[in-house]
Amino acid sequence: DNNVFPFLDSENHWGREWIEDLYQLCVIDGKSGDRFGPNDFANRAEVAKIAVRLFKLKESGFVSAFQDVKNQDWFSTYVMSAAKSGIIIGYVDAAGGSLFKANQSITRAEALKILLTAKGAQINERDLINPKYSDVNVSDWYYDLVVYASQNKIIEGYSSLAVPKFFAPNQPITRAEIAKMAMSVAGLKK
Repeated sequence: DNNVFPFLDSENHWGREWIEDLYQLCVIDGKSGDRFGPNDFANRAEVAKIAVRLFKLKESGFVSAFQDVKNQDWFSTYVMSAAKSGIIIGYVDAAGGSLFKANQSITRAEALKILLTAKGAQINERDLINPKYSDVNVSDWYYDLVVYASQNKIIEGYSSLAVPKFFAPNQPITRAEIAKMAMSVAGLKK
């Protein structure tokens, strides 16, 4: 029953609203019955599942493009669907094989790319205005994504006394942050 919020560790968490939204949409599950782990880092498999379920990508049968994804893995359907939809790619190992690295944490920039790609967001470079994040440069692969997300109020970034405004693109994203980012992307118009 998705009408009752089951995650005791997220009851008073800043991300509760977005966690609850994704839970009610049957997009996410907890780590266990009453534990969501909002401050735990999200991994690649969890983000693939969120993208496939939230944006209703066609779930595909198992044909693994990745050597480390097996049919019996809980995430195999989501990973294959995301790969077939072109929203995720793997890593090449030393022998030239393709790996997904499902349990590896995912950065804020990588998560943003997956979600915006799954949504089908149309990013027109000419419309982008630099949001002045101190750690985002025009030469970064994620620059257009971060600027677009900032302009569309998907992300706000961080600030501190030492650094006025930063995005932390290479920092692993937490489960609460991915919930907020996913719901923000879902609210966009294409």
